Amino acid sequence: MDHKKDIAIIGGGPGGYLAALRAPQLGRKAVLFEEDRVGGTCMNYGCIPTKYLLHQTKILKEVRETKTVVGGAGIGLAVTKAIVEAHGGTVGAASEPGRGSVFTITLPRPGA
Repeated sequence: MDHKKDIAIIGGGPGGYLAALRAPQLGRKAVLFEEDRVGGTCMNYGCIPTKYLLHQTKILKEVRETKTVVGGAGIGLAVTKAIVEAHGGTVGAASEPGRGSVFTITLPRPGA
C-alpha cells in the first residue's frame, strides 16, 4: 500500500476539505489533517456572529450564577467587566464618599 501523498492539507475547514476533494480530480493524492470536524466552524457550530452570541450568553449566564454581586437591582457592572475583559480590556473604578464614583473602561486598539 502506497502511503506517499502529493499534498498535505492542514485544517478541514471550507478551503481544506474542498482542496482534499479537488486533489484527486487533478490526479493528486492528498491527506487531510483535522483535529475536530471536517467542514469547519461555520458548518458544524455556526458562523462568527453565532459564536459571538453564544460566547456572550455564556458570560451572562456565568455572571448571573455568581454570588459575588452585591447591592443594586441589576448586574450591569459585572456584565460590563466580563465583556470588557473578554476583549482584552480593563475596567477601573474610583469612588469618593459624598462625591460619587468614576468608572473607566479601557479597550485595546484594534490590530494593536
